[in-house]
Amino acid sequence: MSITYPEQLELAAAHGLTELQRLDGPAVCVAGFSCERGALIWAERRTQAATRSRSMVASPLLEQLLSADAHAVCPWVSVDGTWWSDDVVAVRSLADDVLEERDLATLPTVVGELLGWHTELGQRGLGLRGAPELATRLEHEGLARVAALVDRQRSAAHLPPAVASLQVALLRTAPSATARIRQLADRVAATRDCTLNHGSLSPAYVLWDVDDFSVVGWHRYWFGPVVADLGWFAGELMEFAASGLGAEAVERSLDAVCDHAGAQGIETEDLRAWATVKIVEHALDFTIYYGWNADHAEGHLAVAEELLGIG
Repeated sequence: MSITYPEQLELAAAHGLTELQRLDGPAVCVAGFSCERGALIWAERRTQAATRSRSMVASPLLEQLLSADAHAVCPWVSVDGTWWSDDVVAVRSLADDVLEERDLATLPTVVGELLGWHTELGQRGLGLRGAPELATRLEHEGLARVAALVDRQRSAAHLPPAVASLQVALLRTAPSATARIRQLADRVAATRDCTLNHGSLSPAYVLWDVDDFSVVGWHRYWFGPVVADLGWFAGELMEFAASGLGAEAVERSLDAVCDHAGAQGIETEDLRAWATVKIVEHALDFTIYYGWNADHAEGHLAVAEELLGIG
């Protein structure tokens, strides 16, 4: 059963929730709410251009893999579309702190703890070859979407006008990034890895307080190379750095991610490639939801092409 925005507001008020922000675009309306021990995010689809739903319950396989993990909070949302759990340690996310430039001195410490946790996470899923659900979780949604965007065989005439504008800008202004994305997609398709990944690991999905953290947002979990999550997280930090947010704390956190990847034998180029995918998908989502904005899109593409050292 779908819930209209006014009905959602009434439901939120009944639970003591406060609306923080609402973004309206041609494809979707996203509302953000706050509460004492959690948060709620709700999205209303308006057109078929908004192809992804935020309403998703974690799978039995994922719950099994994370059942003993004190930091992983499942499911991402409940059946009625709320993103809220009593298991979440705090409302504050690392992204909130960077955007509001609050408690930045602690950011590198939390990121360090997160990286240690992620090393353990990667071991789960090994040995699951043959599990029925595994076969449906061997493709990364973000990589698939971005790879389709940079596919020259897909005519812009078959894309929504705003996305077609992004494709043109991407192919014109970021040739090195598009080449890396194609190579990465081919490589991932050729090597089936059973390492468990969060799938969208970023500061926005890390909620924390002074001595603990929770990782939420497991709707895109998949089995693939461990570098995927690290590159995704690095891409978000690179976007912050390019915007001048977080200054030294963001740079130190980014160095920590790169050093951690290097210690695991991950090539810098692979880390950069996944970071590129994350940044380009951000531009794609913004374009789908809020229309074509040349400054926003080309700013992201410049980060992908220049800040990552690709060229």
